[in-house]
Amino acid sequence: LTVLVDLDEQGQLSYQVRSRSDKVIEPSLLGITLNNTDFTKRLSLAAVLKQPTVNDSYQLFTGKQQFVDYRANSLVVSVTNQQDQILNIRFQVSNDGVAFRYELAGETTDTRVVMSEQTGFNFPDKTLAWLQPKAEAQTGWMNTNPSYEEEYLQAAPVTTAAITN
Repeated sequence: LTVLVDLDEQGQLSYQVRSRSDKVIEPSLLGITLNNTDFTKRLSLAAVLKQPTVNDSYQLFTGKQQFVDYRANSLVVSVTNQQDQILNIRFQVSNDGVAFRYELAGETTDTRVVMSEQTGFNFPDKTLAWLQPKAEAQTGWMNTNPSYEEEYLQAAPVTTAAITN
């Protein structure tokens, strides 16, 4: 997998994910707005920092595979807003997955509250999904919910509306 990060002329940050020549996630916006800070527009690139490779091993108590070895490449993209405040976006890319998180740089005594998020996941039209409604806990047969005995949709178009109970 490959992640491409872009900062356009208006200072909006976006990303896309590819698997060889296939688009997994088409260009999608990144950014958050805090109670006192905007990291959604008029951003400037501060740095792109390659991080050490992530290596992790762990044991599962159930499942088809007992021991798991995980490796991923890690990269931090740092942007600044017009007030020179820094937002880091930490990407972690493995052979079969991509993750990212926002990290607020610096220390402050102010309370930081996320007011809105423009993070997007723009899937290609041909993307298929597996959908299951959220089951209310401790309901159903012998109070075993949530379980996989509920109705679900397999290979549904990603545009399918969520199943609600």
